[in-house]
Amino acid sequence: DVLPKSLAKHVLRQRIYSCSLDFFCADKMYPVRSGPSLKDDVQVLLKFWSMMLSDKKYIKTQIVGDMESIVGDAGPVHPFPADVRSVSSEFARTPTGSHPPGGLANTWTNVVPLGPSTGTLNKRSVSRNQRFANNHDNLVKDYSRKRWLILSLLSVEVDMAMIWLSPLELDNREAIMLQVGKEAAKQMDDAGKWRDDVRTRTQEKQWREYARHAWDISPTLAVFLPSWLNCSQALVNEVSRLVRSSPTKVCNIPQALDYFLSEDMLEKDSPELPH
Repeated sequence: DVLPKSLAKHVLRQRIYSCSLDFFCADKMYPVRSGPSLKDDVQVLLKFWSMMLSDKKYIKTQIVGDMESIVGDAGPVHPFPADVRSVSSEFARTPTGSHPPGGLANTWTNVVPLGPSTGTLNKRSVSRNQRFANNHDNLVKDYSRKRWLILSLLSVEVDMAMIWLSPLELDNREAIMLQVGKEAAKQMDDAGKWRDDVRTRTQEKQWREYARHAWDISPTLAVFLPSWLNCSQALVNEVSRLVRSSPTKVCNIPQALDYFLSEDMLEKDSPELPH
């Protein structure tokens, strides 16, 4: 009743993406349940994976509609922050003291129009429209990268759950269909194809970009990314570079030490070791 419906959808998408990525800020956890309970978990995972896959067709159209309905004919508004992101501020953990005047950056409240309604089209409003278009593109790209990360990580989680559920029947499609149902079996095939494409078609440049993007979301996520997507040395190298460039951001994570130290660094007494 307080927020416009379009803005509420935008906030909900933020929260879903944030919570999904937050789940993977830790080592792999193998299932502790079995039988019907584990089967239900697998079906929920597959349904969520399928919904995240289909979200691609809604990201651009809904964000355009959301922003247009929020801005509407309100005239000049406060510009979106230059670094518009689709993750809530509590997950991105903006450093203390770095907030711009007027409040927190990178939160959904920054897209609420604050200016008066003038209804005039002048140079200032044209400039505003350009900022609107640029920030919309940044937001769509940000959601798209996060969606790729979530789908890739979820496909690994689905694979682990299915191995635990039916370790001897993974190649028997009929047995799988009996276990989880026809629709879930098709979703599992899609998740498996996505996982194979990630391993075989993702280029080194893309791995480096995804590592940097994960670091921007949360350094913790970046540290655990190679253990989930164990298929690229380029990813490991980029995470190692990020950890060594800002070790204090992950000094509370024991697993980060594997990316900070290497045998070569110890042998050569690297200048980075005083950290």
